[in-house]
Amino acid sequence: LILLIIKFSPVIAIILSSIFITSYISTDYLNDLKKEKNQIKENFIKSNKNKIKINIDSISELIENKLRNEKIKLKKDLEDNINIAHDIAMNIYYKNKNTLSKEEIITHIKNSLESLSFNQKEGYFSIHTMDGVNILQPIKRKLEGTLIINKKDSQGQYTIKNAINIAKTKGEGFMTWYSTKADDTSKEFKKIGIVKKFEPYDLIITTGRFLDDYNKQLEKELINLIKVIKYQDDGYIFIINEENDFLLTKSSLSNFKDVDKRSMFKENFYKFKKSNKKTSYIEYIYKENNLKYHKIAYLKKIPNLNWIIATGFDYDDLNSFIFKKQKELEKKHKEVTNIILLTSFAVTLLFLFFSLFISRLIENMFYEYKQKLLEKETLKFERIMEELNLILDHLPMMMIFKDTKNNIIRVNKTLADKINLSVEELRNVPTKEIFPNNYKEYYKDDLEVIKTKKEKLGIVEKFEIANKIRVVETSKIPIFDKNEEVQNIVAFFVDISEKEALKEDNLKKETLLYQQSKMATMGEMIANIAHQWKQPLSTISISATGCKVQKEMNCLSDKDLLSSLEMINNSTQYLAQTIDDFRNFFNPNSNNYSKFKISSPLNKTLNLLMPKYKTQDIEIIKDIKDIEILSLENEIIQVLINIFNNARDELIKHKQKRLIFIKTYKKEDFLVIEIKDNAGGIKEDIINKIFDAYFTTKENNQGTGIGLYMSKDIL
Repeated sequence: LILLIIKFSPVIAIILSSIFITSYISTDYLNDLKKEKNQIKENFIKSNKNKIKINIDSISELIENKLRNEKIKLKKDLEDNINIAHDIAMNIYYKNKNTLSKEEIITHIKNSLESLSFNQKEGYFSIHTMDGVNILQPIKRKLEGTLIINKKDSQGQYTIKNAINIAKTKGEGFMTWYSTKADDTSKEFKKIGIVKKFEPYDLIITTGRFLDDYNKQLEKELINLIKVIKYQDDGYIFIINEENDFLLTKSSLSNFKDVDKRSMFKENFYKFKKSNKKTSYIEYIYKENNLKYHKIAYLKKIPNLNWIIATGFDYDDLNSFIFKKQKELEKKHKEVTNIILLTSFAVTLLFLFFSLFISRLIENMFYEYKQKLLEKETLKFERIMEELNLILDHLPMMMIFKDTKNNIIRVNKTLADKINLSVEELRNVPTKEIFPNNYKEYYKDDLEVIKTKKEKLGIVEKFEIANKIRVVETSKIPIFDKNEEVQNIVAFFVDISEKEALKEDNLKKETLLYQQSKMATMGEMIANIAHQWKQPLSTISISATGCKVQKEMNCLSDKDLLSSLEMINNSTQYLAQTIDDFRNFFNPNSNNYSKFKISSPLNKTLNLLMPKYKTQDIEIIKDIKDIEILSLENEIIQVLINIFNNARDELIKHKQKRLIFIKTYKKEDFLVIEIKDNAGGIKEDIINKIFDAYFTTKENNQGTGIGLYMSKDIL
C-alpha cells in the first residue's frame, strides 16, 4: 500500500491540485464578477446620488440667495418709496407753510401722494394722524376721515396702533399686517410695509406690498431662471408647490394627483411631504409610452416658498458598465485557466516518471526494513507481556481473568499464593475445579455482569479462600469484543477481613460508651428521685405517726383520719408517678420512632430535674413553639438532661440570680431548640474540645466527659 502511495500520490496530488486551483480560480472569477457587479452598481448609484444631490443643493442655494437678496431688495424698494413720498410732503410743507393753512397743506400733500403709485399700481401710500384718524386711503375711500386706531386685522393685530408706536419710538420702521385686496375682499392677505413719521403735523405715512403677489412674481423669476440651467447627461429639475401643482416638469402632468396611484413614488412623496425630513431619496419605477424606467430621485424642501424641488437618474447605463467589465473578466479567466491546465499536464508527466523511479528504488529498501521492524516489534511485545504479567502478579489484590463460560484464563500470583497453587496451575481451568463449593454462586454474579454489560465496583461480600471464609471487596469489569459483546471478565478482590473486624470492635466500644453515658444519666436520675422522694416520704411518716398518737390519746376524729389518709395517698401517687417517669425513660421498648410535640420531652425532662432546680433557686424561662416532629423521644430527653445538668453545675458556682432560657422554633425543615444560661459561657480555649470523649472541666472525678460527646452522637 505504501509503495502504491509513493508511485501514484504525486500524480494524484498534482491532478487534484490542478482541479482545485482551476475550481478556485473559477469560483474566484465568479465571486470577482459578482463583487465587481455589486461594486459597479454601488459606485454608479453613489456617484449619481451625489451628482443629483449637488444639483439640487446648488439650486436650493441659488433659491435661498435669491430669496435673501429679494427680501433685502423689497425692503430697500419700500424704503426708497416711503422716502420719496416723505420728501414730496416736506417740499409741499416748506413751500406753503407761510402762505397756506395746515389743512390746505395737508390737502396738497394728500392730492400729491394719492396719484403716486408703484409696482404697476399695486403699491400706494396712506396717511394717518397720531390719533389714528385716516386721512388718505386710495383703495378704501370710505375709511378716510374715520378713527380706525382700534381696528384689528384677521390675526388680531392692531395695525394702526403698531404703526403709531413705531413712528413715536423710532420715527421710521418696517411692520407686517393682514389686509384685503381691492379685487378680493373675501379674505385678508399678509402684507409687509414701512411707516415714517411726518414731523411738521404729527402724521404717519405708510406703504407696503402684498407678500403673495410679491412671491408669485418672485416664483416666476426663479422658475424662469431654473429653466435655463442645463445639466450634464440631460438632467432635469421638477418643482411642486404646496397645492401639489407642477411648477416645473419635463412631463405633461400639471398636478401631482395625476400621477399613477399605484406608483411607489407617489406614496413615498406624500410620506416625505408629511414628515419632518428636509431631504430624501426615493427609488421607483416610472412608466411612459409603454416603457419602464427604474429611477432614483432626490427631493428637497424649500420652506420659504413651500416648494419641493427634485431631480433623478435611471439605471439605463448600469447594465452596459457591468457587461463590459464581465467580458474583461471572462477573457482574463480563460487565459489563466489555459496556463494552469498546460502547466499541470507538464508537471504531472514529470512527477509520474520521477515517482516510478523512486518507488522501485524504495521498494527493495522497504522489504528489508519491514523484516527488521517485525522482529523488533515481536521482541517488544514479548517484553511488554512479561512486564504486564509481573505487574499483575505483584498487585496488592487478588485478580481472576475469566471467559463467559466460567473458565479461568489466568490469575495473578497474589490469588495463587492465597490458595497454595502456582499461576501456571490456575491457567485455563474451569472455575468449579478451584472453587467446587461456590462456583455456581460466583458464576451467577458473572452472568449479571455479562447480561447488563455494566461493571460492579466495591461490592463487599464473603469469599471462601483456602477453606477460610474471608470478607472481600469485589470489583468485576466486563471486557468487550469489537461487536460490543462481553468477551471476558476481570475480577479484583481486596481482603478486608481485618478492616471489618476492626470496624466491629469499634462498634462494640461505641455501644459500651453509650451504655456508660446511660448509666451516668441513670445515676443522676436516681439522685434526683432520692431528692424528690424526701418530702413525700416525710409527709407519709408524719401523717401516719400523727394518726397513731391521736388514736392512742383517743382524740382521732374521722375528719382528721380522712385528711391524713388523703395526704398519704397523694404522696404515694406522686412517688408512683416519679417511678413511672424513671421507668419510661430507661425502658428500651419505648425507644421507637413516633410523632410527638416538642413540649412533651421538655416537660418530662424538667419534671425529672425540677426538685433540685427549686432547691438551688434556678428559674426556667420558656418560649416554646409547640411543633410536632417524628423522632426518638427518650433520646431527646437524654440529650436535654445532659445539657440541663451541665447548665446547673455551672450556675450553682455563681450567687447571682440563676436563669435558664428555653426557646423552640421552626426554621425551614428543621426544629431548633435553643438553651442558654447566665453562668458566663464556655471559655474560648476549650470550646473546640467540649464534644470530645472523656473531656471534662469538672474536678475531683465529678464528671465522666461523655455526656456532651454522646449527646452529639445521639443527635
